[in-house]
Amino acid sequence: MTSVVNALAPANALPVPIDPFWNRAPKLSARERTALAAVAAGAAKGVKDAGRSQPQYGQAAPLERLLSPLRTALDWMHSGPTVRGSAIITILLEMHSRGRSYWGWSADDWADLLCNGEQAYKRRHGQRAVCRQYVIALACVLGDFNQMEALGRFFQYRLAIKVFGRRDIDEATARLMEEMAAIGFKWRGLVGIPQALYTAMLIQRSSRLEDLTLDTLRRVGMMRVKYARFAATLSRTLARMGAIPCGYDNQHSDGQKPDSQLSLAGYRAADDVPAEWLEWCRRWRSTATRAPSTVNSTYFSLLKCGRWLAKTHPSISHPDAWTRAVAIEYVAAVCRMTIGEWSNPIGHHLRRGMALAPSVKANHLRGIRDFFRDLQEWEWVTCRFDTRAVFRLPRAIASQIGPDPRVVADDVWAKGSPRNKRIKAVARTQE
Repeated sequence: MTSVVNALAPANALPVPIDPFWNRAPKLSARERTALAAVAAGAAKGVKDAGRSQPQYGQAAPLERLLSPLRTALDWMHSGPTVRGSAIITILLEMHSRGRSYWGWSADDWADLLCNGEQAYKRRHGQRAVCRQYVIALACVLGDFNQMEALGRFFQYRLAIKVFGRRDIDEATARLMEEMAAIGFKWRGLVGIPQALYTAMLIQRSSRLEDLTLDTLRRVGMMRVKYARFAATLSRTLARMGAIPCGYDNQHSDGQKPDSQLSLAGYRAADDVPAEWLEWCRRWRSTATRAPSTVNSTYFSLLKCGRWLAKTHPSISHPDAWTRAVAIEYVAAVCRMTIGEWSNPIGHHLRRGMALAPSVKANHLRGIRDFFRDLQEWEWVTCRFDTRAVFRLPRAIASQIGPDPRVVADDVWAKGSPRNKRIKAVARTQE
């Protein structure tokens, strides 16, 4: 499982050593302003190989309290001379432009400097664009920056080991991968999970799995469409490990609405269901011996049925109170049921109000039929009607379930017909 990380990525084993005695004053002194102006003037003249240019001695001395943290962090990250010089010059020019030290920059200031992608960064900084990954790392280490959503694409693992050190990142990754392998995840299921993990760590500003929160994982899931599933899977894995209280399911419809938690409290699936009917549903679910997926599907169908009862027959909340007439009425209601009807919540349904697919209606009636048949066979309720006959799928709907063949042109059909193939075979033997 350790193959999910890049063993060749340069970084120290431990995080950047932060000196508590660094002068973090946001205001620039007069000497610092003068030195920064000289650096900007030199850069404006088009210094050759600007990526390697460094402040001269006369400029560097007044800027020592600003240069020392940058050099310490870049040395610890094992930066090469080109990216080192580019990163330092870029930040010095930005301080000159903003009129204050990087210690006083807000998250929006850093985001503006880092741009929303590699191409935008190149257009803004020109020859110094080779250092973006290191400037992002400096923003995280020295600027408490965590707005990863504003950066566009970046290398999550390489950035994470620059900020937190290789040891903690690799240990956390190994723990996560071992847990996922233990519950049956294969390599294909793990692709994207580490990237979501590293992004969450950078947002949380911690490499400890126990420090991650559900809100942070939701932020990761909202960053990109492909991250939604990875962040949800990550949350459930962390919940199994005990790192967070609970995970969540990926129920995005348009990428804008939050996901629902994996619990009845999160889904609010039991809301507005009569208490007595809900108790019977739960009792059946705990007793049924069908496949877990079938039991869960039937359970949520029963909750829909409970809301229908509360609306149309408020006096009926016990399965034994059902009559043949009520059952037939419910079959008619299922035949007319639309997407999102009698559901809770209904916000994630992108096509709410459209008719249910015939196969969905069939599964719904099958679940209700199994529920009442089980109750009758277990002698929990009195047998008042034949469940097979009453909850039978109407023929009009059953006829809509089946293959939907496409129209094939005659010439295309003839090419693949057995008769045509035999004719061609005979012709080849006579040649």
